[in-house]
Amino acid sequence: MTIAANSVEITQRIEWISAGQWRDSMASAHRQGWVCLDVLTAIDRPEQHEFHVVLHANRVDSAQGQWWGVVVPQHHAELASLVDVFKAAAWHERETGEMFGITFTGNVVSNHSAAQGLLLSADAPLTPLRKHVPLAARVDTPWPGSADPDPRRSASRRRQAPPGTRPEWFEIEDRQ
Repeated sequence: MTIAANSVEITQRIEWISAGQWRDSMASAHRQGWVCLDVLTAIDRPEQHEFHVVLHANRVDSAQGQWWGVVVPQHHAELASLVDVFKAAAWHERETGEMFGITFTGNVVSNHSAAQGLLLSADAPLTPLRKHVPLAARVDTPWPGSADPDPRRSASRRRQAPPGTRPEWFEIEDRQ
């Protein structure tokens, strides 16, 4: 079955829900036909001390998509699990928990197996997608790097920090 691009309606607006209504609202949306969960993730907003957890689901019968979102405070990063509503939420909740440190309450499967690690090795930094966590590749790799075409020019060139890094990331390394 081929669907023309102009016949697919994708809603880019996010419907914001309170954290207390998250699970009930998503169960209601599922009953209304939003049954195919394809994205559940978080956005770190350190300047506001909160996470924006977003979910995207599709209707199978009409190829429509809808976004929902909820604001979760960083100091108490917990949200009701949706595994009993959307089976696909198990993997997404484990990933979001591991990458951002958000706990999904009521999901025994995800919380139990979170200790095993889904994507990260045991030596990986905790919550690597949080904005305060240094990116190891940016700290470890010399910048602009050894790929400069003329070694005489790069030897006299002042070394710069990679874009997107913070000075305190290098201070930690210097103390070790």
